[in-house]
Amino acid sequence: MIGIGIIVVLVIIFIAGIKVIPQSKAYVVERLGQFHRILEPGWHFVIPGVDFVRKKVSTKQQILDVPPQSVITKDNVKISVDNVIFYKMLNAKDAVYNIEDYKSGIVYSATTNIRNILGNMTLDEVLAGRDSINQSLLGIIDEVTDAYGIKVLSVEIKNIIPPEEIQEVTKCAQDIIYFANNYCYCMQGSKGYQPLTLRDYQDDMLRQYSKNRFNITLASRQVGKTVTAAVFLLHSAIFNYDKNIGLAANKQATAIEIMDKIKEILDRLPFFLKPGIKTNNQAMMEFDNGCRMIAQATTKRSFIGHTIHILYLDEFAHVEPHILNEFYENIMPTVSSMEDSKIVITSTPNGYNKYHDIWQGAIDGTNSFNPIRVDWWQVPGRDEAWRDKMIHDCGGPDEFM
Repeated sequence: MIGIGIIVVLVIIFIAGIKVIPQSKAYVVERLGQFHRILEPGWHFVIPGVDFVRKKVSTKQQILDVPPQSVITKDNVKISVDNVIFYKMLNAKDAVYNIEDYKSGIVYSATTNIRNILGNMTLDEVLAGRDSINQSLLGIIDEVTDAYGIKVLSVEIKNIIPPEEIQEVTKCAQDIIYFANNYCYCMQGSKGYQPLTLRDYQDDMLRQYSKNRFNITLASRQVGKTVTAAVFLLHSAIFNYDKNIGLAANKQATAIEIMDKIKEILDRLPFFLKPGIKTNNQAMMEFDNGCRMIAQATTKRSFIGHTIHILYLDEFAHVEPHILNEFYENIMPTVSSMEDSKIVITSTPNGYNKYHDIWQGAIDGTNSFNPIRVDWWQVPGRDEAWRDKMIHDCGGPDEFM
């Protein structure tokens, strides 16, 4: 009986000592409190009561999410960055004995070094340099984790989230309609300054001005074409670099009035949208991004001596013909010679003149201008009765247009 009992005990001990290690796993075994060996996939025998499995680890490729963290860039912009790390365990012994928690070690190394790397870059460099940042992090983290048996395979930045103000600047720069509807204020009679709500045709005008290089607009009176142009010109000045914007009208007073509308919108923008202003007088504004806006009456010599990248001509049909023709002949070759230049012409109709020729050429497709027409009935609330009253008040249909 004693012999049978001993045999049973030995069988139980033998069975208890058999360890079957699954694929992609490794077991770290200690004997009497000291490291003994690594059990690879397959079956193994350990001595019960003497050998103990200290830790079971995975040898698969693993993914580790690094929590979002705040980083201050070289130009003092606070951003939030989160990334993901792909790694594989190569040495289970080092992972268990050389560091208390290898996952925390990887995360700590990632967070420390991403702050160091991004802290020496401007926001623009960070946003444009994901690949180089990933490679820099990979090299640094892989070197650190080599001491505890980890091979870092890849580091990928998932999100770079600027502060809300920066996000809004980006939205406004990319979408002039968003800029106009969310941040532009204009005078609305007795109501004072109110948020601008674009009408459908104003929305279309701004999109056309942004999309096309040369635009000519035929508009009825009091449809908001000047405010629309003011938004376009201000947007161009804020979100470009080193551009000269020429603003010309049939009278100097009108040009100054348009400039004042632009300044009124600019003054009411939030601080994070406002560029620094180096020069601000009645007929010129110069911004710290290198853009300048110059207001002049349309004369034969308007903008002579200036390189104009964006040219706005208001009430072009109402400039004296002998001035209009010579001005256009002088300015058009200069502006059109630059590949990124733009021209926007707006006016109410005024008979047959250079403006009419350009408009008709745009309609016929014989020039490069994009025609945009805005009629009186496109303004909400205007009907036939309103038109008849305006014709009577203006003194005739020609004056009404």
